[in-house]
Amino acid sequence: MQALQRGWIGIALGTGGEKAGNVATLTIVACFIIILLLFVRTDMATQFEQFYKMLTTLLGPVELALGYLFGAREPR
Repeated sequence: MQALQRGWIGIALGTGGEKAGNVATLTIVACFIIILLLFVRTDMATQFEQFYKMLTTLLGPVELALGYLFGAREPR
């Protein structure tokens, strides 16, 4: 019954305490896949500036997700 209540998103992300970590991990993986696709599809000789802008834009969410995953767990 709980599987029906979670739905497809709940199956992919989980429930409870691990959900936030799963979302952060999914964000990191998705950003790296997009970066890899951009790297393969971009002509670096003519489009390096656009690639660099997209790379720096996509590394922002990766840094935030890594900070969430490995940051301090207890308040100071």
